[in-house]
Amino acid sequence: MLIMLMIRWYGKRKGLAIIISLIKGSRHKEAKKQLDYYLRYFPKSKRAWALLGAVELELENLQQAKTAFEKSIDYDPMYSYALTGLGVIYRREKRFDKAEDCYYRALRSNPNDYRAKSSLMLLELYKGNADVAISLGEDSIRNGLDSVEPVVVGNLAVAYHTIDEFDKRDELIEYLRLNEYMGLYYLMLFFEDRVTIEMMFDMGV
Repeated sequence: MLIMLMIRWYGKRKGLAIIISLIKGSRHKEAKKQLDYYLRYFPKSKRAWALLGAVELELENLQQAKTAFEKSIDYDPMYSYALTGLGVIYRREKRFDKAEDCYYRALRSNPNDYRAKSSLMLLELYKGNADVAISLGEDSIRNGLDSVEPVVVGNLAVAYHTIDEFDKRDELIEYLRLNEYMGLYYLMLFFEDRVTIEMMFDMGV
């Protein structure tokens, strides 16, 4: 009995590791097939359901993504990864109050969830609440820029720009440039008035 449990435990961990590798390699259709198979054997895996939601979102299957994230939350109502994913779906549906609720619930569960933090900052910027976005961002960088994901730093730079704090903005932009942040191109377009907050929000930058 113990051996069978160990085999099942190993298979569960190994299976997810393979799936995560596929997702990181942008092999989303393959990952979806593997997740469908995996969930036959581990139907109560909150992580697998959340990963399926992320994959379906990448494939632009919004309703399937929503269902998968909700299933993950059914098994753990405070699972930050799934809550953030569901928030992204609500944002895409323009249901901003529900998106905001998901992001805040995710951060209550895991204050270090950078996906929830960056998504909430962008939502607050979209709503015109630069002060809230700045508060969220400054709270994140209090232990130094290297302790924060670049997307949070980027959104903080946008927030500073909207209130004409250009010195603070430029300090963050230089940090992102040195660290070769992929989203820097979109930030520079915003600073040049070639991209709006609304456009960045729709792109999820």
